[in-house]
Amino acid sequence: HNQKVGLKQLRILDLSHNLLGLSTVTPGSFTPWIGALSHLHEFDVSHNSLTELPDDVGDLREITTFSASYNAIKSLPTSVRLWRQLSSCDLSNNELSEVDDFINLRQLKVLNLFHNKLTAVPAIQGAQIDVGDNPIQKTS
Repeated sequence: HNQKVGLKQLRILDLSHNLLGLSTVTPGSFTPWIGALSHLHEFDVSHNSLTELPDDVGDLREITTFSASYNAIKSLPTSVRLWRQLSSCDLSNNELSEVDDFINLRQLKVLNLFHNKLTAVPAIQGAQIDVGDNPIQKTS
């Protein structure tokens, strides 16, 4: 329990290139300490084998920069809509088909969705969005 106290001061966490997979994001392994990262600003889980993110990531209320590129993420938890401070997000090279939970994130300036499975361009006001190499059919 004392180890969690130190996590509250953590601002940047880079877990990229660590072979994280589904077994590491199930309850009881990855998520118990997510809530303790209440002041985290930058979080990088890129270049792993994640297929999803735990719903607890919504507890990262001060997150400004998030990267989960080069994974196999198929969908995002609805709790990401709580990331009100998010300004830059890289979700490139995944398997996302929609990102509707980002629509009302007013601070979002850069959203990289290159090489996913999006069939529509997300309607996010004020953000620079890269949707290259997606099977886009229409603009919503």
